[in-house]
Amino acid sequence: MRGFTVWFTGLPCSGKSAIADRVADVLRNNGMKVERLDGDIVRQSLTRDLGFSKEDRDAFEKLGLPPEPFKNVAFYAPPEMEWSNVPLSGERKTGINVYKWSMKDFAKEGLIKFLFAEGDEGTSNLHYLIDRVSDKLKQLAENSPAEALLDEYGREINSLNQVLKMLQEILEERDKDKDRFKEWFGNATQATVYAFLRRFEHAIYYVKSFVHGEETKNINWRDHQLTVIDISDL
Repeated sequence: MRGFTVWFTGLPCSGKSAIADRVADVLRNNGMKVERLDGDIVRQSLTRDLGFSKEDRDAFEKLGLPPEPFKNVAFYAPPEMEWSNVPLSGERKTGINVYKWSMKDFAKEGLIKFLFAEGDEGTSNLHYLIDRVSDKLKQLAENSPAEALLDEYGREINSLNQVLKMLQEILEERDKDKDRFKEWFGNATQATVYAFLRRFEHAIYYVKSFVHGEETKNINWRDHQLTVIDISDL
């Protein structure tokens, strides 16, 4: 596999290091060799805060990179709102691609785990419940035809809010349909389920614009020398 660099930029204390650590863990878990570098290390050791003097240009040349603009750049941003193909990118709209996940791909890839600070590793009751719901959503995706995501009764699920509503109904009707409650939540207590739903509802607010419907718009990494992805409003 050809190597690549993922560079996180943003304001101080905006979560860059935390996100980078999480991404590094995911890549390692997928068998990739990862080297995580802090920006201060890069500036102080690799490039030494290089400027445009003759000495600085000579030092940059030794890195083997020509001091010129990238020739092939792609820009990506989430949609400005649900069901929109207009990028959330301020005044500039042209030349910026929208990225989003369909409900079926979201379920199939187990992405619900990434909506929780607890992540996808751990042994707490909440971790157990996150894994349980994730596995059930994957099962729905496997059993759903074409590009749609259907629940156990064949009803289409078009948004994360519909997933939330379905889970809330399963909890509320636990005494009427104990089997369905157990299928989704296992042996979790009501308190744990409520905690899960509160966190899930909070996360939906930030990601609902790019997780919905039946269409996935992928980020095309391989066709560009540099890919810039906006996650600043997540």
